[in-house]
Amino acid sequence: MRPQRLRSFSLAILTALAATASGQSEIRIVARPVTATPSDPNPLGFTGAFTNLAISPDGKVAFNASHRVQLPNGSRQVVTGAFAERSGPPALVTAALINDVQNVPVVFGLDADGNALLRGRLSNSPTIIEAFAVDRPVGGPLTLLATGSVAPGMPDRTISAFVSTFASGSIQPPRYLPAGLRYPMAVIVTPRFTPTGDVFSAVVRGSVNGPQLLTTSGQLNTPGAPPVLATDWAYDVNANGEFITAGSNPSVYRDGAVRPLLAFNALVPGGLPNERVTTSLNYRLGSDGTVLAAYATNQNGAIVLMGPPDNLQVVFRSNDLIVSARGTARPSLSLTTGPVPMSIDENGVGYIMARTVTLSNPGGAILPVCVVRVKRGEPASIAYLSTEPVRRRSGELVELFVIAAAPDLNTSQAGSRFVWYTAIRNGATVICSLTDDGDPYIVFESQTSVGSPPLAIPQNLLPTSAPPGTPPVFIANARGDAALVISVGSAVIASPAVNFTCGDVDFNNDGVFPTDQDVVDFLDVFAGAPCPTLRCDTIDFNRDGASPQDQDVIDFFNVLAGGSCS
Repeated sequence: MRPQRLRSFSLAILTALAATASGQSEIRIVARPVTATPSDPNPLGFTGAFTNLAISPDGKVAFNASHRVQLPNGSRQVVTGAFAERSGPPALVTAALINDVQNVPVVFGLDADGNALLRGRLSNSPTIIEAFAVDRPVGGPLTLLATGSVAPGMPDRTISAFVSTFASGSIQPPRYLPAGLRYPMAVIVTPRFTPTGDVFSAVVRGSVNGPQLLTTSGQLNTPGAPPVLATDWAYDVNANGEFITAGSNPSVYRDGAVRPLLAFNALVPGGLPNERVTTSLNYRLGSDGTVLAAYATNQNGAIVLMGPPDNLQVVFRSNDLIVSARGTARPSLSLTTGPVPMSIDENGVGYIMARTVTLSNPGGAILPVCVVRVKRGEPASIAYLSTEPVRRRSGELVELFVIAAAPDLNTSQAGSRFVWYTAIRNGATVICSLTDDGDPYIVFESQTSVGSPPLAIPQNLLPTSAPPGTPPVFIANARGDAALVISVGSAVIASPAVNFTCGDVDFNNDGVFPTDQDVVDFLDVFAGAPCPTLRCDTIDFNRDGASPQDQDVIDFFNVLAGGSCS
């Protein structure tokens, strides 16, 4: 028997929206420039020029910046270098590398123990030696790889240079620490054979026994030689130091072997009759070796495949009808704006951004943004439609502004939470993401202020364009923590991961809230009726993992009235 519907509510109750993110920490300022005054024209502290972000698995941030310090003789000097959060505020890290304006160690990674991976030039050396090194809170600096030294696994070769080549401006360098320091790192090196001088590339990662040679671009005539992989760059790297290469012959390195992916003109496994690959769009590699790969084909636009390299399966096809709790739609992948934004998490769940979406219900409207959830063996579903409002950290709901495209972010790199960039109705630009429970929320929002004294977040959160290899101004980790450089390097701010304790009061996700219809639809769906908008939230309103329960109803009305969850 259905519970009796309550159809009349006071305006005061219906307009009270609860702050459902109770206990969530606020966006914080990691570093900001000090302000000069007439009495102190050269104050101690950061002077700006923040670049090159890295973020640890537990949300600590590392970056490059300039900082004015006081020398023992009382004078003041600006030091440009690498800084990292450890047990307190950001502090200078050097890893025995030269730390000056001309030779600044570049931050490549930070782990939960405060070990910072840097690339730069060795100090106290009569010749120019470039190196990857780790600055450790305990044990001092550790040099991993250096030019002029013996190449790992190749005692008759030396490293002549480090080569970093990336697929496009939207793909950033792999930023992982060596194994034994919690996170592996794939470093692309160019070893030179002595004395004959043949040069080829290799892929090296850290291990508990030091740098480990994974692949080479030429055959080594030595026992136990690694597999040959004719490439000099890794497209995506997972937390185990396994990686994908792109190009006309994409491959995966995993478990000591190179496994090919679909190449140009290959038949799509399980695809349409005579369906063949025409273009490789994007790849992601999960921590368990699961591949997420997008391709353009000679039929029906684009597809996404998922699974181990030798057993890929189609999990999404552009323009296919998707029916799920969040809506019914035909999402279409863009084939003209670069790599498809997508990510894969440690549970083998992938997220893909479709930029043109035709809603089958209601109205058949064409919308610009849809986040599709895919997992091998399961039907594709909709994780987010741009008709839905998103929540601020406070729990307040705001509507997104319909835009023509969503620029690529460094969201889909291995180990990061899926995020997207758009705008809301007040004209502010926002970076959005999904909580563990699938709730869309705002990570960073322009035209707002943080900290004390207030620091304004500018209108344009991200640069409109950047050349390949440009340091990221935004970065996120798998937990959902994120960091952002704002105002062309004027500050670094961090957004801790969010998980709301309750759902929001726009239960039917029609973009109008709060209304009587949300209450009616919640009670109907709770009683077993279908969602009239096809986009209703879960009836597990209090996100306790159990539903349907009376407590979900109690918490729904508490939040509607301005209260909090149980």
